[in-house]
Amino acid sequence: MITARHRQAIANHPAELQAVAQRVLESGTFSKAPRLREFLAFVVKRMAENRAEEVNEYSIGVQVFGKHPDYNPNQDNIVRVTARQLRSKLTEYYAAEGSGDEWRIEIPKGSYQVVLVANEPEAVAREDARKGRLWKKALAVGAAVLGLAVCVGVWRLGMRVWQDRSQPAYLLEKVLYDRTHRLTIVLDDPILSRVWSVTGGVMSLGEFAKGRYLDEKYYTNERDTTTLDMLRENYLVHYSSLAMMTRLRDVALAHKVDVSVVSCRGVRPEDVANGNYVLMGGVASNPWVMEIQKKLAFEHVVYPREGRRVFVNRAPRKGEQAVYESVGASPEERYYARVAVADNPLGSGKVALVGGTSRDATEAAGQFALSEAGVEEVERACGESVGKLSGFEVILETKSMAGAPMKQRVVASRCAKQ
Repeated sequence: MITARHRQAIANHPAELQAVAQRVLESGTFSKAPRLREFLAFVVKRMAENRAEEVNEYSIGVQVFGKHPDYNPNQDNIVRVTARQLRSKLTEYYAAEGSGDEWRIEIPKGSYQVVLVANEPEAVAREDARKGRLWKKALAVGAAVLGLAVCVGVWRLGMRVWQDRSQPAYLLEKVLYDRTHRLTIVLDDPILSRVWSVTGGVMSLGEFAKGRYLDEKYYTNERDTTTLDMLRENYLVHYSSLAMMTRLRDVALAHKVDVSVVSCRGVRPEDVANGNYVLMGGVASNPWVMEIQKKLAFEHVVYPREGRRVFVNRAPRKGEQAVYESVGASPEERYYARVAVADNPLGSGKVALVGGTSRDATEAAGQFALSEAGVEEVERACGESVGKLSGFEVILETKSMAGAPMKQRVVASRCAKQ
């Protein structure tokens, strides 16, 4: 049960709650559970901001799961089901990785609000003694203290996040290490995917840049008007995009690169004439991808009213498909994603594309781009070290289970050697 004492404790120590939550969010236990991370990040943020009244089933459904404002929790139990999964995952975390943590997060049954409680000292001691790893607890506490000392703000999120800025850029080093050009990370906007079903299709870049998607003529009923109001009043960002952006930004800053972060809806054609760019998301959520992909081997195409999202292979090679289309199945779902680095077709510098046919696929593309496994696969496909490539483009087949990207493999590639 959530008591006034619990709420006051969190109100008095919001930084402690955020630091403890970030340790959980970055753990291996939660690494393949993006929806659970989003759920937990949302409720922690609201509690830390003393906005506990917003932590309810309806708000979570709309703001975390993207439900329409007319969403009825009585007819859709996704929030309740996910809350049970989150409680189970937290129990799993504190039974293993988090067994030595000084504090623990709990979500009491019957509520979606979090409480911060001290781990039972005797239980922790027994666990440490059983494993013969008493030093592990000391390291965990030390890491928590260090994390509080080096917390940094996440853009427009309000969460404090500790990041290791020494981590390598892997496949994106030509964009993230270049001090001769300013780096701009362009975030995708998930609400745009809904807009295209209203307007009849993804707008041309020229129309998009002029804000034609805000024209009232497209929004003829009450439901569509709500979407228009959301567009006018908000720039929405998915949690997984924020997490990826944070890592990209920190890597670039560690190499003394000038970095800025913008929404795709705030970019103008003249802005991209010079500099390095990372475009996150696919065509539906970031229409700037349309312009960049014109000279690439694979074209991301979206048919909003049909619900189809595909990668078209402009010139299939032996063993390659002409079209890579998402397939939803049970228990696994298969999606496609692209990771590419190419010359900026609108000016000087380089552009990196990291996006796919679904939110999970985009997250999988980010994991691939920032991993040693990604480097190994690209080098195997290109027959050359990544450092000797002037650019590349790979299409990934990604599989997910319960909404979490599980694995990726390269199914098509193009390589440009220096």
